[in-house]
Amino acid sequence: MNGFSVVLDVGGTEVKSGLFYNGKLLHGETFKAPSQKGLEATLTALAAEIDRLLAIYAVHGELRGIALAMPALVDVKKSMVVSTNEKYTSLKGYRLDTWIRDTWKVPSFVDNDTRMAVVGEWQFGAGKGFDDVVMMTLGTGVGTAVVTDGRILRGKHYQAGCLGGHVTVDMYGDKCNCGNIGCVEAMAGSWNLKEKISRHAAYCASKLRKSPPDFYSLFRAAREGDVLAIEVRDHCLEVWASGIINLIHAYDPEVVIMGGGVMNSKEDVLPIVIQKVQERAWTPWGEVKVLASELKEKAALYGLNYCLQQTI
Repeated sequence: MNGFSVVLDVGGTEVKSGLFYNGKLLHGETFKAPSQKGLEATLTALAAEIDRLLAIYAVHGELRGIALAMPALVDVKKSMVVSTNEKYTSLKGYRLDTWIRDTWKVPSFVDNDTRMAVVGEWQFGAGKGFDDVVMMTLGTGVGTAVVTDGRILRGKHYQAGCLGGHVTVDMYGDKCNCGNIGCVEAMAGSWNLKEKISRHAAYCASKLRKSPPDFYSLFRAAREGDVLAIEVRDHCLEVWASGIINLIHAYDPEVVIMGGGVMNSKEDVLPIVIQKVQERAWTPWGEVKVLASELKEKAALYGLNYCLQQTI
């Protein structure tokens, strides 16, 4: 696709934006997400970022399209959020393609955020050269997506492959904000980390009492020998590995790619997850590769631009 395109990876806590020209990422930014705002305020914030990127490079007639990745289940044919978990609820049922066409007079593409991240890695990153790829992103929540037989998996209701973070790994575990019990996200997502740590008997004697409730602090404290941090870290690693093994058994991938903010501590994560997968995944044909994302926070941007090119 010749010309410019604008893509936005619209996350729950921040939005990542990118301006592409002839397939090359020229400019990227990050800003605070309007995830809890009403429809008008959300659209205003997204439009302001799109217009700002276009102004930086004085883009006028060469704009070929705009694409959005949403932390939600998305009807790709209608460019519409059909279900979301406490984020961007005001967008549910709203035709984003109509908004884009009416505002900028260009084609559009909208899909799930982790699905776009796996497409980015499949085409340009750690999954390049494979036809069967699963991705798990570990951040505020846990997102998953699948490429199978060289095709993006979406399903009849657009949720196929996307709900691996809500597969039960402990039927007696915590209740998730999705309504499920003991799912991967509830047991090892960062949104539940503070509660999980603060209710532990060892909390008052832990370094984590003085640290922000995030995985960076958790892994650092574990490396320093903090007993509570080690216990919670090992628990999360077990949960993530169990979730990945479930995905392997469900989708038969050649490679699993781990992304998201947690992978800033990939040296603490990958070796243990790989070991557990090798020990417990039922793959008589051989071993599934477990790799860290190469494109990191830009994966969904590249996936969006790729899918937009296929659409136009």
